[in-house]
Amino acid sequence: MTSFNDEWLAAIVGPLLPAGALQQVLTGDDSKSTLWERLLDSRLLPESEVLTALSTRCRLPIADLADATPAARDALPEGLARRYSVVPLRVNDALLEVATSNPFDVGAEQALAFATGREVRMALASPPRIREKLEALYGPAAPEHQMADLLLGMESGAVTEVVDEFDDPDAELLASEASSRPIIKLVNVLLE
Repeated sequence: MTSFNDEWLAAIVGPLLPAGALQQVLTGDDSKSTLWERLLDSRLLPESEVLTALSTRCRLPIADLADATPAARDALPEGLARRYSVVPLRVNDALLEVATSNPFDVGAEQALAFATGREVRMALASPPRIREKLEALYGPAAPEHQMADLLLGMESGAVTEVVDEFDDPDAELLASEASSRPIIKLVNVLLE
């Protein structure tokens, strides 16, 4: 059985599922890394029922992601929002309200409070809705995510060859070929 970072969810949704269904979800498709994703893909419970059960158990409100304000977005740096998978909803001088799919992530709550200098209150939303809202608020993944993807494509043993443009009649072809290499792409992303 796969270990999930949200195994706490099993205790909450287990009683809502037919006998043996939770075990099927736990041992199902290995391409999904979270229990939330597997549960939603199985279609055994609607997202709203999972959120209602979680809300009742944790005594937290269900977030309305449409209520996210520009001021809240500006108060929480994109890197932190993506790192902890939270959507900033509302902010004032003393309080930041965020939507999360993991109400038990105390480390996230503490890091957000420290970074913003505000008390953090959590509301609940599902991981797919949080990802969608993060894309809507902050746009496509930040350049650091693009750099990580580029670094994965680079070979550790790659050798860079210096070409003297004036000695080679095919300099333009070589220059265009070089600009398509991962290291050149990485430098271009860094410069942007």
